[in-house]
Amino acid sequence: MSLASEMTRLAGEFEAAQAARLATVAGIASAARTDLDDGRASLGRTMSELTKAIQVDLRGIFSEVALIRGATKDSVDGFAAERDARAEALRAELGRYMADLHSSVENLLSELARAREATGRREAAAREAYLKDLRARVEALLTDVRKRMTRLGKERARAGRIWRQHGRNLHKQRREAARPSPAPAKPEPTAKKKAAKD
Repeated sequence: MSLASEMTRLAGEFEAAQAARLATVAGIASAARTDLDDGRASLGRTMSELTKAIQVDLRGIFSEVALIRGATKDSVDGFAAERDARAEALRAELGRYMADLHSSVENLLSELARAREATGRREAAAREAYLKDLRARVEALLTDVRKRMTRLGKERARAGRIWRQHGRNLHKQRREAARPSPAPAKPEPTAKKKAAKD
């Protein structure tokens, strides 16, 4: 196999490897974007479900409060004849009941809020850890790709220098082969011929 065909084969392999590496990096970036989008969608669904659950609980509590208020009103209306005698006791009892109910509602809302915050923190921490790991893996891959590209560039430069030196050597050999041979030197006259001339 000639050097030119070998260099052509090597250059083709280098270009194919570079294209494969670029495609791999593009695939990783696309997968990272998909994972980020899935994480955002999951967070949105979780928050929506929590909001719906809280709204359902609040509607139930408000319904219970409305029922209790209605029952209290009915009781007060039913005992209208005894209002003067029992009014103070009923007011005190109702006040205690409403305070307990208010406290229970506040406790329930506080527990729901804490649960929602805890869930949000856990999801945020898990998402951040996943993103950190993903960034580290992508950075490691990019570092490896950059190192490989640097090595490939150096190998290409070295191959180019070898190829150019080969071309210069061929050109020099052709020039020397085309140069005419020098004429043979004339022999110098002997001492007798010099004396005869003198």
